[in-house]
Amino acid sequence: MANIFIGHNSAEGFIPNGNGVLDTKALDEHLDGKGLSPTALSATYASKTASVINVKDAPYNAKGDGATNDTTAINAALAALVAGGTLYFPPGRYMTDGGHAITKPSVKIIGSSGRAQTYNSQCQLYLRNGANADMLTLTTNQVTIRDLALYGNYNNQTGTSRGVVLPNTVGANYFLLDNVWVDSFNGDGYSIDSMGTLSGIISNCESRVNRGYGMNFLGGATDTQVIGGYIDQNVQSGIRCSAGDISLMGIHLWGNGTGATGDLDGITFQSSAGCRVLNCYIETQNNGAGIRFKSGANKGHIVQGCDIWSNGYQGIYAFSAQNVVINGNIIRQNNYKGQTLASGAGIALDQCTAITTTGNSFYSSGASRQTYGYYELGTANAGCVFMGNTSRAADHTTGNWVIATGTTSPTIPATPASFNAG
Repeated sequence: MANIFIGHNSAEGFIPNGNGVLDTKALDEHLDGKGLSPTALSATYASKTASVINVKDAPYNAKGDGATNDTTAINAALAALVAGGTLYFPPGRYMTDGGHAITKPSVKIIGSSGRAQTYNSQCQLYLRNGANADMLTLTTNQVTIRDLALYGNYNNQTGTSRGVVLPNTVGANYFLLDNVWVDSFNGDGYSIDSMGTLSGIISNCESRVNRGYGMNFLGGATDTQVIGGYIDQNVQSGIRCSAGDISLMGIHLWGNGTGATGDLDGITFQSSAGCRVLNCYIETQNNGAGIRFKSGANKGHIVQGCDIWSNGYQGIYAFSAQNVVINGNIIRQNNYKGQTLASGAGIALDQCTAITTTGNSFYSSGASRQTYGYYELGTANAGCVFMGNTSRAADHTTGNWVIATGTTSPTIPATPASFNAG
């Protein structure tokens, strides 16, 4: 076989004596020094593939066949993850006893589910009968979960189970949940807390038909954004928030509050501060209000650009809230439970301070009609502003608005008809 001629390059030293014959030993040594030799490339490939784990590959061997118990396989794959690694779930229904903890930082848990309802998802973790456990618990920072459906099978559980949990015993900050669909758990769909600053993002996710809250933001869940997605048909409120600096944007909340007791609203705020509800569609909360400021120091919130309609009681009910801005919303056809006075108003304020209500449109038609567009309850509201709104008496069962009298700082303006259309 003829020698290979590649040209003379004495500086690199591949071709001694200038005869044009490849010195393979010298070339290997040169490439090895640059990390490009076959040995080095093989090592690099092995390192890369070790950071990406397919849960169905050996030695994990999950089946995802809807019958085999894949709990051990999933836990083994999670334990084998390295920091910065990826665990991949191919299409399948993975039967599991839950209790899966994600303990390695900066990892990705990636499924293969398109945007579909949980029950027809191509990639689903399914809680086995009697498991009575949470499905996924995050105990470390910078975890990403994407394109995965979690099914809680609540009819066959006797104890509490939740879909995604961030406990208050550890700091699990800077997380990303994207296209994660949580369905039918015997507790909250998402339970979000932390020991420290959270700074998480939940985007394009769903939480439906859970026996607790759709999403429950507890005291440590600060600075979290929920962007898009659906929260529907949960027994308790779609979202409960007792945290600060939570942003709820572009979410469709419907059909929540199906239970008989507890928080039964679209969104329930309790002892929270500085939250934003923006451009959300909040409808048909069966046994509660669209948005309720329940108790505690609810302060500094913004509700803007939402369509709040056909809820069982008020569109918005605020008790003892402070410095809240309610601006530019459509508040219509609430009170399908047929309540009277403040219980059936579009907005009802009770013992509130410095609530600014501007630029909203209140109306009703058909069988579901609000009693009033706006109603200040009792005599303990102070320093509130009601301006630039539209609320016609003809669009409600009883009247356009009721402004409380005898407050320590009367509603501004004192003659609301001069500044509102009604």
